[in-house]
Amino acid sequence: MERLDSAARDCLPSAIIADSETLAGMDPEKLCDEARNIPHLATDASLPSFDANPQPNWIDPHSLSIDPESLALLQYTSGSTSRPKGVMVRHRNVMANLEAIRRGFQIPWLDDDPNETETGVFWLPFFHDMGLIGGLLASLYMGRSSVYISPRAFLQRPLRWLQLISDYKATISGAPNFAYQLCIDRISPDQTDSLDLSNWRTAFCGAEPIMPRTLSDFAHRFSSCNFSASSFYPCYGLAEATLLAAGGNGPAEPHFLTVSRDQLAEGRVDDSTP
Repeated sequence: MERLDSAARDCLPSAIIADSETLAGMDPEKLCDEARNIPHLATDASLPSFDANPQPNWIDPHSLSIDPESLALLQYTSGSTSRPKGVMVRHRNVMANLEAIRRGFQIPWLDDDPNETETGVFWLPFFHDMGLIGGLLASLYMGRSSVYISPRAFLQRPLRWLQLISDYKATISGAPNFAYQLCIDRISPDQTDSLDLSNWRTAFCGAEPIMPRTLSDFAHRFSSCNFSASSFYPCYGLAEATLLAAGGNGPAEPHFLTVSRDQLAEGRVDDSTP
C-alpha cells in the first residue's frame, strides 16, 4: 500500500486498474486521497460499451497521433535503494529495447505463416519490467505466441512452469534466479518423467543477482528432461533502461569468472584470482 500511495502521489493517476480480487484487497482507509478518490476499474468485470454510448471524456485511440517521443508509460523503479521513481518511458524507448532484446536473444523474424511461430511461457507479473516488457510486449513485437499463468500459480507449484514449457514446446521463457532455484528445491525427480525441455532454446535469467551454482545445478538437475545449459541467457536490466541493459550475443553455456573486488574497482580483471 505504501508503494501504491507513493506512485499515486507522484503521477496523480486518473484510475486504478486491476482484477476484482486485487481491488477488494485494498483497504480504502489505508489509501492516500490520490489513490482513493479515483475510479477503480476491475479488468474481469463488465465495462460499459464506449462504442454504443461514448462517455464525455472518452477519447477514441484511433484519433490520437502517437509520436515516437511521446510518453508510453511510467515505469517505477524497484525502490531497493530509495523511494521508487517513475521512469518516463517513451514509445521510441520501448521499440528500441524490444529490438535490442530480439537481437540479444537472436530471435529471427518469422514469415507470415500461422504454422510457424515461436512460443513463450511466462508467469512474471506485468507490474514488473521483466514481465511487462520481456514477457508481454516482446511477444506482441515479435508476433510470438505466449502462454501466461499467474505468479501465485508458479509459487504454489513450480512444476507448472516447466510443465507448460514442455506441453507447448516453448522455445523461450525466463525468470529471476530464485525461480530456477525453486525448481531445483521443490520438484522431485519422479515428477519430471514426462517433461521434455528440448525446445527451450532461450532460458533468460535476470532481475536479481545470478548465482553460478543455481545455473549449474539446474542444468544438471533437468538434463534428463533434455534441457541444455547452452540455452541459458544471463542478463541484466533495470527500469531506467526500459528493460535490457546487458546480455550476451545469443544464448550460450555460461562462463564463470572469479575476480577481485578491489582490482575490479580499479578497472583491472585478473582471472587467476582465487
